[in-house]
Amino acid sequence: MIQFKNHTVSIENTTLFKVDELVVEQGKVYYLIGKNGSGKSTFLKSIINFNDKTAGISIDNKSKNQYSSKELAQKIAYVPSKLTSNDFTTVEEFLLLGR
Repeated sequence: MIQFKNHTVSIENTTLFKVDELVVEQGKVYYLIGKNGSGKSTFLKSIINFNDKTAGISIDNKSKNQYSSKELAQKIAYVPSKLTSNDFTTVEEFLLLGR
């Protein structure tokens, strides 16, 4: 489970949006919908970005900031839709890049 409380998503000094409260439960499917450039990918990256010490995100009832980068990688993975790779990468290898 991922919980957001007062989580702000920004680029540089521009606030894209703020999530007052949101709970994402394990095993459920969620959709993130918005126009191009509205911050969907930035929002997802804010969850996994280990260098971002933003308060307001907890994973399995533990603050994101309490996880080491290795522990966080075991909880959450992100594979971008565009990735530079060679022609020899299989679909399985591509998906494993998230880990």
